Amino acid sequence: MLNKKHPDFADVVRDGEFIEWVKASPMRLNIYAMADANYDFNAADELITTFKQIRTSKTQQTTDAGNAVRKQNLKAAGVDVGGTGESSKKVYRRADLIRLRMQDPDRYEALQPEIMAAYSEGRVK
Repeated sequence: MLNKKHPDFADVVRDGEFIEWVKASPMRLNIYAMADANYDFNAADELITTFKQIRTSKTQQTTDAGNAVRKQNLKAAGVDVGGTGESSKKVYRRADLIRLRMQDPDRYEALQPEIMAAYSEGRVK
């Protein structure tokens, strides 16, 4: 029965990682003893299935962590291909400029050179 459910059970029980995992818990040692001495299928199945699930989970976590590091490294190594490197200038809304001129004419006059430059550069939307 065990061979049908776990064709690789002989390799698993000889695996050093499996042996250390079983030895790490008194409960798993008891279950292993039941499986070995009494040929208890359920006990052996429980140990092997749990070990395989843990191993698969660890492998998946390692793979996920590796993918995350790889993405982060690619992002850090990326080259910006757009733009000329100069910082973008402020874009003004026409309605805001009209409101500023009506409500705070002194401030509008102080910003007049910047506002005119924005109009000539097409930065007023």
